[in-house]
Amino acid sequence: MQKAVAFFNYNGLRPSVVHAKFCGSLLHSVIGNVKFNQGTMETKIQIANKGQAGVCLLCVKNSDLWDAYFKNNPTHESDLEKMISKKQVYIATNKNDNCIGFMGIINNGCFYKFSYLATLAVKKRYRNKGVGKALVNKFESIGFKKADRVFILVSDFNKTAQKFYRKMGYKKVGNIPDLFKKGISENLLVKYRI
Repeated sequence: MQKAVAFFNYNGLRPSVVHAKFCGSLLHSVIGNVKFNQGTMETKIQIANKGQAGVCLLCVKNSDLWDAYFKNNPTHESDLEKMISKKQVYIATNKNDNCIGFMGIINNGCFYKFSYLATLAVKKRYRNKGVGKALVNKFESIGFKKADRVFILVSDFNKTAQKFYRKMGYKKVGNIPDLFKKGISENLLVKYRI
């Protein structure tokens, strides 16, 4: 069994994979830049580069996710850099090439077979402008090349994200209490390729 070095599974950060049983091999392929036009806002999605963990983490600040998993964790930036070095992190940039969102993907990260969206965050001022949707679309384009379904975990307190993923066609298939932090349950969501 390969142990996933996932930046959210360890040290109290945002959940990425359900350790051991859910973990699979890691994403090693590099996929080129993709541009999405979200109304009047153009968003470019690309693999994150070394040294970009700090700008990615700025996207999580001012959120309940930050307060629950990131705020009191001194290793979150170095853990994210590990994912970046494995080509598991994608960033969304605006027309000025500023990072406005990011996601972490673990290929074969759920049940050793299915792609898993470890995290997704968008800077507060860019939320509800299609950036999250562009990132999820990119995740699905990667995941559906490999299997007929993809998975996400969403914290029980994150009602906004739950609503967003439902609109994107994801269905809740389970709940795991106290998975990464006592008192926080994680909802397991799935989406099937149509």
